[in-house]
Amino acid sequence: MYNSCMLTTTCNTYPLTLLSPARDVQTAQAAIQAGADAIYIGAARFGARAEACNSLDDIANLVEYARTYGVQVLVTLNTLLNNPEERADAVALAWDLYRVGVDALIIQDLTLLDAGLPPIRLHASTQCDNRTAADIVDRARRGFKRVVLARELSLREIAAIRDAVQAEGQEIELEAFVHGALCVSYSGRCYMSEQLLGRSANRGRCAQMCRMAYDLLDEDGNEVMDDEGKPIHQRYLLSLQDLDRSLSLREMIAAGVTTFKIEGRLKDVEYVTNVTAYYRQLLDKICAETGLHCASYASIYERDFTPNPEKSFHRGGTDYFLHERNSRLANWQTPKSTGEPIGTLVRKENNYLIVRLKDGITLHNGDGLTLGAVGCAVNGLERLTNDMVRIRINQSV
Repeated sequence: MYNSCMLTTTCNTYPLTLLSPARDVQTAQAAIQAGADAIYIGAARFGARAEACNSLDDIANLVEYARTYGVQVLVTLNTLLNNPEERADAVALAWDLYRVGVDALIIQDLTLLDAGLPPIRLHASTQCDNRTAADIVDRARRGFKRVVLARELSLREIAAIRDAVQAEGQEIELEAFVHGALCVSYSGRCYMSEQLLGRSANRGRCAQMCRMAYDLLDEDGNEVMDDEGKPIHQRYLLSLQDLDRSLSLREMIAAGVTTFKIEGRLKDVEYVTNVTAYYRQLLDKICAETGLHCASYASIYERDFTPNPEKSFHRGGTDYFLHERNSRLANWQTPKSTGEPIGTLVRKENNYLIVRLKDGITLHNGDGLTLGAVGCAVNGLERLTNDMVRIRINQSV
């Protein structure tokens, strides 16, 4: 058992905060409307997503918009810097961001600490590979106000980090990912893209080699067989399912987490809106039931939809190593979105699927379906029993 605290107002000294990603100002505004307490966004350079950059003017406008709702704006400056010229440019950008009112910088390259940064709040990026108590105590001593924990940590390990920080008399907020894509390696420690294609993940240019298909060979070059006796050929062996810790928020709070981070600075407005609204509801419910302090404001509008992450892009769900390590992490069939589960396949009959539907599922002609890695479309429907249907599809599977 890890050393958890009771869910009371004394459990954590910091308010619970929901942190949402933003590719651009439009996405950031949507996240704020959906209930985010804070936004993290990339500037024109040095963010770990080279395809999600924003001008200083856009960030200044976002800061002004966010202030209206009491929402913080955090900016990613979390790539490794190659030379003194880049370091000087990064420091100059940090000063510009400070002047327009950004609330904090998320950094990876620790040489920036001695390079003349402005007096701005600093958060240690998950790219720093923050996964030991010694690491986090060191971050606190260096002046970081928050650390973004490695995704691979368990509840027990998070609680041990909290206890170690407190034992050293240090103060630092613990931020953890709760939803979104996972890297097959420790963040900041994957060099596959750089070695094979010259595109460094630590420079914001990951080629996502883990989402590609591979053969699994033994030492003699022969294909390894799976449990069904089929060769493991061109399967997505490194493609992890997406993170989903929505059922474990209370445990994470008890372990010391106070900021809950949604991954996705390349995701669209619909994704960010849906997932942010979903976690907003969960955190508000916890705060209402326990008396814990949520940083959120009252929602500024009535939602006209029911948030459901299964209706946005996702590759299935895993809580990863939160409840210790397990082997059910990857989806070998596809690196793409798996869609919302509709039921259980009973059998296939050429161009027909016999399916036992989940409660509340309604299908229409033209709806897209996936069966493993195969896609098809509904081309007719016949109800066999209350929960069993025969679906005609547009191709044989």
